[in-house]
Amino acid sequence: MGLLAWQTHVWLLYPWDRPFPYLEHAPWLIAGLLLVGDGLLRLLSRLRTRCPTHTWRIGSRIGIAAAGLGVLGAVGTYVWAEVRVARLVTKPIRSVSCSRAFLDATVAMEDGHFYRHRGLDLEAIHRALRRNVQARRVVQGGSTITQQVAKNAFLGPERTMRRKILEAILALALERRLTKRQILSLYVSSVDYGLGCRGIEQAAHLYFGKRPELLDLADSAVLVGLVPSPPQQFLTAEAINEGRRRALGRIAHFFPDRYTSETLQEAAMRPIEGWVRPYVTARDRGATADLPAVISGVSFCPYFDPATARPLHHLNPEFARRVERFARDARSQTGLRRIVHLGAYVDRLERGSSEKLSSHALGRALDMKAFVFDGGQVIEARPNADPVAAAKLDQVRRLAQKHFPRVLWWGNEPIRHQDHFHVELPADEADIRAIMERANAQRLGVSP
Repeated sequence: MGLLAWQTHVWLLYPWDRPFPYLEHAPWLIAGLLLVGDGLLRLLSRLRTRCPTHTWRIGSRIGIAAAGLGVLGAVGTYVWAEVRVARLVTKPIRSVSCSRAFLDATVAMEDGHFYRHRGLDLEAIHRALRRNVQARRVVQGGSTITQQVAKNAFLGPERTMRRKILEAILALALERRLTKRQILSLYVSSVDYGLGCRGIEQAAHLYFGKRPELLDLADSAVLVGLVPSPPQQFLTAEAINEGRRRALGRIAHFFPDRYTSETLQEAAMRPIEGWVRPYVTARDRGATADLPAVISGVSFCPYFDPATARPLHHLNPEFARRVERFARDARSQTGLRRIVHLGAYVDRLERGSSEKLSSHALGRALDMKAFVFDGGQVIEARPNADPVAAAKLDQVRRLAQKHFPRVLWWGNEPIRHQDHFHVELPADEADIRAIMERANAQRLGVSP
């Protein structure tokens, strides 16, 4: 038992990014299992000698009956799964035409061993089990793409042991009757990509205005990156960049010979200005002004690369002028050197709305996360216990309120803006209605 306890300790602490060395630890595993088995046999032997004969016979018959019922249940469940899958394949399965990059991104993000397993990925199940046991809660799943197809096609969303068992059996039946390409088609046709998109055809049109076969690597990385936590009402730059980063990392791991580092880097650095719902060009939204990376000695740096200044593209002209005046005054009055921002042009709907474009999508808003002053002093845009830093931050806020009609921060928006300043030039309602009408006309193929 001591050997088995030691082996369990090693199993929990072994690095999760490498397969467990079963061969190396096989002698300990076998020894532990033999000891446990020997103990169980001795226990049964003692029970048999101490129990009356008729009691032992009744118990053994109950055990045999239970085992038989278990076998019949397993066989019956598999027959049920085969019947359900057979009904599915009686109808022709429409093959969704997708680009190779999108299929590779889907496999890499959701099931890296999809082309190697036959429905169940034992390595992924093992890895998920170890993570969940160590965390003492469910933090990772080991479902394959085939299992997700089984869940979407035949089962509900409830998270129970019964559903997981049925899902596994259905996955085995699906792999036996369908090709990998058919399973992938069923999967990408049923996945929730957020913002009301169910299936890749809707998602490709909504996010990029493209057909699925025209999606390139950058487009594909963004879409598969949204699947773990699909956005419901609005899409942020943070969600796009984080999902894209994770997806490209997995693509590099599972398809190292198919995509060069230069290709992956280009996909990672592509600007996100063109992705908006509803799909309208920046010019149609009035976001036509650009600002340089450095304005009056103040550098503008994105949060994901706070040391590198980058130009601000696709701003409303009036908003761009206000940003320029704010930077000039902040440099002269506070010694501001750098603004770390979350994005001046974030494509999303207004929160709580399914139709209205936000000021970010109109190029009329900027989220400022941190400020760097002369001498290298860095002050985050959040409540600060240091009185000197708090006074400097308050001075920047007052300048922002001088130049922008609307400024949101933790003082008036403690939930949404506790870690950044949101400066905005509100849009005219008539302009927004005109933009939405043009978007609807384009979607319907009617000239606005």
